[in-house]
Amino acid sequence: MHVCRFDSASHLVGRARTYAAVKAAVLNAGRFSIFEATHTAESARLFTRLRDDPELEVFELGYPWIGVKLRAVKE
Repeated sequence: MHVCRFDSASHLVGRARTYAAVKAAVLNAGRFSIFEATHTAESARLFTRLRDDPELEVFELGYPWIGVKLRAVKE
């Protein structure tokens, strides 16, 4: 049996589900899914903030995945 999971930060619940914790989990995974990003209004706010974070590069992967990595530091 194969179980598909479409999340990177769903293990973070309650007070543990802060922007910093979600950002770290998504960066560690290198991606998040549109399903987890739109699961609740709170998730939508967190993942919209991730998309707009100037430290992050967000890019399309195959549906339903969105890739995430740190932007290169310009010197």
